[in-house]
Amino acid sequence: MTQSGVPHTDEPRAHRVVLGLRVSALVETVLFLAVALLVDALLGSGDRFSEISPHPFWIIVLLVSTYYGTNEGLATAALCAIAALAGHIPEQGFNEESTTWLLRVTADPVLWIMAALLLGEIRSGHRHRFEALKGKLENARQQVSAITHAYEMLSEAKSTLEVRVAAQVQTVPSVYRASRAIDRQTTEDVLAGIPDLVRTVMAPGKFSLFLLNGPSLSVSTSEGWQASDGLLKKFDSSSVLFQAIVARQQTLLASDPSHERILANQGILAAPLVHAGTGAIFGMLKIERVGLTGLNPASVQNFRILCEWIGAAYASAERIETLKGMRDSDPMQQLLPGSFYDGQRAALTDLAREAGFDACAFYASFEPEAGHAVPDEALVAQSVLRAAREILSPNNLRFNFGKAGWTYVVLLPGHEPQMADAVAKRFIRSVCSILAEDGYSVRSRYLVEILHRYRRADDQRSEIILDVQQQPVDAQQKA
Repeated sequence: MTQSGVPHTDEPRAHRVVLGLRVSALVETVLFLAVALLVDALLGSGDRFSEISPHPFWIIVLLVSTYYGTNEGLATAALCAIAALAGHIPEQGFNEESTTWLLRVTADPVLWIMAALLLGEIRSGHRHRFEALKGKLENARQQVSAITHAYEMLSEAKSTLEVRVAAQVQTVPSVYRASRAIDRQTTEDVLAGIPDLVRTVMAPGKFSLFLLNGPSLSVSTSEGWQASDGLLKKFDSSSVLFQAIVARQQTLLASDPSHERILANQGILAAPLVHAGTGAIFGMLKIERVGLTGLNPASVQNFRILCEWIGAAYASAERIETLKGMRDSDPMQQLLPGSFYDGQRAALTDLAREAGFDACAFYASFEPEAGHAVPDEALVAQSVLRAAREILSPNNLRFNFGKAGWTYVVLLPGHEPQMADAVAKRFIRSVCSILAEDGYSVRSRYLVEILHRYRRADDQRSEIILDVQQQPVDAQQKA
């Protein structure tokens, strides 16, 4: 580090600076000139090497310009010019013109200055590139450290939760089977494993899982239901059960008269599923039937712990998905993680609305043709990046989406719907063609979404809406 706090690139030690010039460069130049002039005076003709070509002062000019940069190179060139000409300016010949004489006198100094500028700028460019790469490396190290720390925290939280639940459930084998049911790395897998967990811990005859969908609770999974039971599959925001679960976050037990009126024959136990990280409600777990021996104070407590456990597992899976998206994104490949998309989409929509321009997005997904080899994910990503460099502009943000059946999504600021549709088609065909060159036949689909449609005052045409446009594109069409 220098005294100003700026990190050096490849220089082995710190340098003192005077008038923007490093002292070490000036000292080295002066020592070289002093030795050179001494050698000329003692062993040479004393004409300051004017008859030698190339001039020995070229050595120090090239070395300083290459090692230190432009400023020090120019200073060295100036010192060499002074050392070569001060008190020893060649006389003008009798028949020599003034311009010829001036060119002869200033030829070497001018060449020294030009060489110092050229080599110094090359050196400065290398230094700036090195500093940029060093900054990116440091950022990458910090991200890796943050991801490692977050993973360790998640692992510790998971272990603590397993120990807490293990003290409440009946046997060690059942605890192990229950923990494996929701020990997943995606939220979809956690939701899929909840039925196994409920059966292991509570052994109910009938139960259901509801997920919060806007202003209502809709059933996601049910077991043991029959048409004659009269159980509702949806509770809107006006129902008392919705208010108790979502608004007040109550755990309802049918043995309590006030809770029985709220349940209204829709179950004997119900509790909200709370996201352990944000505290937000994302669903409800409800048990409609359980054996007589299965309903006791211990089982009610187990039911509460079960809901907390599900909330913690869901939060952990969501955080792992976020961390995995950050890890899988490579800033050098210009693919952003899907976890950033919602924020960027909202920001682009607001900006387009305020500044008055069109904005669209298109989603893309690629699947192998039936009976053909499946391309590697890395190969597909490389093909997408290659097509993006050829088709898309730098301001089109690209995301590794991986949600709702879509693999990639691209934001297109300043694109009308027709233009966005054309860009999406070109991009899809380019990716399919690149994969076809590697021997993979794939089919693709895409969807164009209008984020903002800017209606100009002089535009009298009817508005064209492309809310959803899905269309398979065959790789052979490109060929």
